[in-house]
Amino acid sequence: ELAGALRQRFGWAVAALPELERYADGVAVLAAGTQAVREPPAPQRVHGDLHLGQVLRGHDRWYVLDFEGEPLAPIAARTRPDLALRDVAGMLRSIDYAAAVGGAGGSGAGDGTERTWTPAEPDVAWAEHGRAALLDGYLHGAQVDGDTVILLRALELDKALYEAVYEARNRPHWLGIPLAALDRLLPQPSNPITEPRP
Repeated sequence: ELAGALRQRFGWAVAALPELERYADGVAVLAAGTQAVREPPAPQRVHGDLHLGQVLRGHDRWYVLDFEGEPLAPIAARTRPDLALRDVAGMLRSIDYAAAVGGAGGSGAGDGTERTWTPAEPDVAWAEHGRAALLDGYLHGAQVDGDTVILLRALELDKALYEAVYEARNRPHWLGIPLAALDRLLPQPSNPITEPRP
């Protein structure tokens, strides 16, 4: 089911933003990888739109402030069980955005004309640290196997494809943020899908 949804999302994204076609081979490999998952986790009730803007750090813990899910989705879609990793993927994408927008800045961000964005090294380091900390906390004590890595990467890819279309339509100067994620997430000779990456 995830493989079909990923292919459908990619087709939708390419129709809206033809330059994404260059990712077709990587998407096909990752979609096939999700089909090979032996025992996917059981679906459960998830938030569906979890990001850093919906959590607050307290003295000794994090608090979730919003339980609405994706506000534009119908109630049936918001209450449909899904993989808990979808919320993890949403938080990982949010960390990338926080680094890009709130960090030291990178070339091409904010001028309203650039369609590419190159992150500054401190922002990349901050995002990698944040991603690693989130994954460490979420997966603490859990056995992380290749299947978990593939599923998480596919869900993060799904979110990044949506973001690419959204940014192209609404904030073209931020398009490089999801494009950088696509470059990081998709399998390449130096980036096989079985290796966990922050």
